Amino acid sequence: MIREPRPPLTRSVWLVAALPVVLQLVTAGRYGIFRDELYYLMCADHPAWGYVDHPPLAMVMLGGWTAVFGDSVLSLRILPALLNGLVAVGAGLVARELRGRGAAQALAAALAGFLPGVLALGGFYSMNPFDVAFWIAAALVVCRVLDPDTDRRWWWMLGLVVGLGLLNKYSMLFG
Repeated sequence: MIREPRPPLTRSVWLVAALPVVLQLVTAGRYGIFRDELYYLMCADHPAWGYVDHPPLAMVMLGGWTAVFGDSVLSLRILPALLNGLVAVGAGLVARELRGRGAAQALAAALAGFLPGVLALGGFYSMNPFDVAFWIAAALVVCRVLDPDTDRRWWWMLGLVVGLGLLNKYSMLFG
């Protein structure tokens, strides 16, 4: 059986994915630092391989981010907003893997980027925006792995994505 080739990722996916990022950044300064963000800033100042309540990846990322961009409210909100944009692009890529054309890709990106839960989680720094991004990345790799024409080395990529997801949040085990 000859399979239809994957259509190209359309520019509309990138444009649609930029909208929630802009929305998040425009509204980023409407309230101060969330109490959990204060805790995460403290954890980022004292990096460790594990904390009582969370793995280290998001805190290490925060430590590097604040070293470069500072710890202002806007600075803390940029990375979650960018991750929301990546989730939207990831949804467009999943639609592409399922042979969806431009409209399907843009619709998937819009639905993922403007999902109320995704917007809420991207409104402040936490492990959750990373978690959603790792899940959409895992879904994308699973789509690749299930394609019979795909190189089996994609299983390694799945292991990498799930492993990084576990370094971010233990709930990656329960998928």
